[in-house]
Amino acid sequence: MRVLVTGAAGYLGRDVCHILAESGIDVLATDQNLRHRLPVPMRVANLLDRFACYQILEGVDIVVHLAGHPRDYTPSIQLGLTENVTLTTNLLQAGVEQGVRRFLFA
Repeated sequence: MRVLVTGAAGYLGRDVCHILAESGIDVLATDQNLRHRLPVPMRVANLLDRFACYQILEGVDIVVHLAGHPRDYTPSIQLGLTENVTLTTNLLQAGVEQGVRRFLFA
């Protein structure tokens, strides 16, 4: 079983990666900027790019989706919301087509 953790560079994402890895689960971490070292394979990906979502989900059984722009990241609240919805939609669509069995979203 392979688990993809999005938003792996964030506080919650890092902790989830550590806990899953310590439990012996095959974890793949992704974020736009992986500035922290994690005990799992890491891949930089822009989830606003639908093709990147298809690539990152190859061989993944479960997605733990923690990625998203915080309120103060984007110049406007509307842009942040639009991008968060887009990247989540991209992951869901690619996940269905790639055969992902579970999608956990926080």
